[in-house]
Amino acid sequence: MPSEGFDLEAFAARYPGGGLKIQRLLHVARNAPSPALCEAAWRAAVEEVKQTLAVKQYVELVEDRADVDVDHDWVDDAKKRAASELSVLENSFGVANASRTGDEKRVALRELGRHYRRRGDTATAAKYFFRMRDCTTKGADVLEMCLEVIAVGIEARSWSMVNQHCARAEQNRLHPLERDKVAFGQVCIARALFLVGSGKYKAAALRLLTIPPELGDAAADVLPATHIATYAALLALASFSRAELKAKFIDTTPFRAYLEQAPELLEVVHDFYHSRYACLKVLDLMTGKLHLDLFLSAHATALHNTIRERALQQYTTPYLAVDMNVMAAAFQMPLDELEEALAQIILKGGIPARIDSDRKVLHRRGDNVVRATFEDVLGAGRQLIVDTEDHLRRISMSHARFEYKGDRDADDNDAQWSGGANWMQWK
Repeated sequence: MPSEGFDLEAFAARYPGGGLKIQRLLHVARNAPSPALCEAAWRAAVEEVKQTLAVKQYVELVEDRADVDVDHDWVDDAKKRAASELSVLENSFGVANASRTGDEKRVALRELGRHYRRRGDTATAAKYFFRMRDCTTKGADVLEMCLEVIAVGIEARSWSMVNQHCARAEQNRLHPLERDKVAFGQVCIARALFLVGSGKYKAAALRLLTIPPELGDAAADVLPATHIATYAALLALASFSRAELKAKFIDTTPFRAYLEQAPELLEVVHDFYHSRYACLKVLDLMTGKLHLDLFLSAHATALHNTIRERALQQYTTPYLAVDMNVMAAAFQMPLDELEEALAQIILKGGIPARIDSDRKVLHRRGDNVVRATFEDVLGAGRQLIVDTEDHLRRISMSHARFEYKGDRDADDNDAQWSGGANWMQWK
């Protein structure tokens, strides 16, 4: 998993401060293959924590390292600031609660939830956001509550809570989600992350492709605009058919605003669609960096393997025999590696074929064309007999001066020949 070219400073600059940025930096610190990168990411995470009120998290991080001392001055100052801020917010909530004004109470609960989120206490923050439900009378207030819960749920990795409140936001009849493009985009991102975690890559890709361009970087703490394009492209390549890739990704107009921020990915998708498989080299290089992505790291290998398998299947589909030397050149892969990859796909039933290892030829088990043609001819013959008998029957009825009054498309066998006046009459 190479880390060359990974710019930690540029990586950190993509995200606004907060719990998810800290989690991203710590994820890099734990998973980067380079010790120097791990150390730099850890120190950047500690500095980011010190921009919040998360004293407990800071102490836990530093105490794990014997070579770093706890900054007690910052700890004491952060505790004082947290206590002072909490006191003000609790007083505001007390006043709002006494006045029995729903809007004031809702705002006070929201601010208390955000305060605890800055302290890294997502469980307590969620409790305050849940209590906002009792003070919501407008559709816009319900949507705000859902978005707050979704945000803290993503940070806490409580995907069931995220999914539940995405559904509630979508079913909010008092304030249809489609009216607010930014909120709609935020809910689409949250739902897509839930689907990715469930392994439903196609459904996640379809969700991401519905994100309106108005969202932009409004949800950059979760997914910046460039990440939206990256996620959508990878998930689409791993799950869409060629026809779907063309209709739902390449030709989609609203999503183009995001693709323009990642032109190299758009080129990869175009190359994949047009069967120029050298583009897989770009994906090979990208996979190493995906292991450092907070949400895709657990799926990076599966996505890479699925995309490569689909490319190999797509290449072999039109042929009954494939020269693996030519195929290896097209994919820019070593021949032995290609043979091993094809063997694994064949074992899983992905390609109905066998490999001639001596001649380096893949023989696809196509349908028996002779047998299929023979069966088609037999079927046509049987149908000709049925049609001929039908015509002869009608000719005989005409000669016997009978007139057929039923539906010409109906089955003659259903006719009531024993005196059915609805079917026949004398001329």
